[in-house]
Amino acid sequence: MFDVPFPAFYVGIAASSGKSPEGILSRIRKHRVKLTSSHIGVCPDKHGGVDHTGGWREFAIQRVRHFHDIAIADNVDDACLSFGNFVPSAGPSSHKKEAEWFESQLSSREGWLVKILNALWPDKRPDSVFLLTKGKSSGSRPEMPLVMLWDGTQLSA
Repeated sequence: MFDVPFPAFYVGIAASSGKSPEGILSRIRKHRVKLTSSHIGVCPDKHGGVDHTGGWREFAIQRVRHFHDIAIADNVDDACLSFGNFVPSAGPSSHKKEAEWFESQLSSREGWLVKILNALWPDKRPDSVFLLTKGKSSGSRPEMPLVMLWDGTQLSA
């Protein structure tokens, strides 16, 4: 989640069973590049191996303008990261598909996401928070999906 220049929320996955599995630290580095537009390259949407997808591109432009206008470096001090881990119920080869299911549930403008956004920004309407996650994959539902939030709240489907 990010607060500058306005509330924004992202859900992403780092799955072990994909074509090119990568760890969480690699994913964080890529998203920092997207967030701060701190990249070099020759293509309008791919720089340094990072694909600047629609949600990130739109948010990053406004964020860069904000920090430029106030003449302060963007140190990403407003970021709040939360991580989850799970054991895929259909075995290790299903990790990515089940992770995609969690991603779709946590980034859909209903259900779980509304509860999370209300907890993160109690003074904002959930529909006013900018969603950086634009993916459409629905994945495969795990047998007994459960998400435990930082405050002890449990979300199940």
